[in-house]
Amino acid sequence: MGTYSTTDIGFAAYLLTQAVRLESSRRVRKKTTWVFALDSVDAQVFYNEWLQSKEFAFFSSYTGLKRDLRPTSGRSTSGQTHKK
Repeated sequence: MGTYSTTDIGFAAYLLTQAVRLESSRRVRKKTTWVFALDSVDAQVFYNEWLQSKEFAFFSSYTGLKRDLRPTSGRSTSGQTHKK
């Protein structure tokens, strides 16, 4: 069996929930790479399942909401400015 690497935290978490063995992880600056005991053909099957899963829908919504919470130009999402 080969190995499969991903930098997608959502997909990595999905693989763990599917009992795929995590071989290693590596972090360089802000980027993490997870390496699984999985060949690329099986990885593609899991990825296609992931895209159709409720977990993907949840993670996509979570990521979008988290992105929306980031303040822009010193303003919070509620429109109030931050006091310094």
